[in-house]
Amino acid sequence: MPKPNLERLLVPVSVPCYDWNDYSGETSRKTVIISPIRIVDDGNGVVQVSWGCNRGAFCKDKNCRYSHTAQNQEL
Repeated sequence: MPKPNLERLLVPVSVPCYDWNDYSGETSRKTVIISPIRIVDDGNGVVQVSWGCNRGAFCKDKNCRYSHTAQNQEL
């Protein structure tokens, strides 16, 4: 099986986030960039990709997979 062209598949995207929460709990719309932050190729044709949000460290949305607040609660 041919290897996929990862450079074309793993492109950061700019998208609207309608649930961004700040420290006061206010929800607002922000433009965020979702991009690959970790790429692991096991050499057997399996590539694992972890994605991240450029505002994840500052967002307080407890239900967002990219929010560091949500990640810290799962630990």
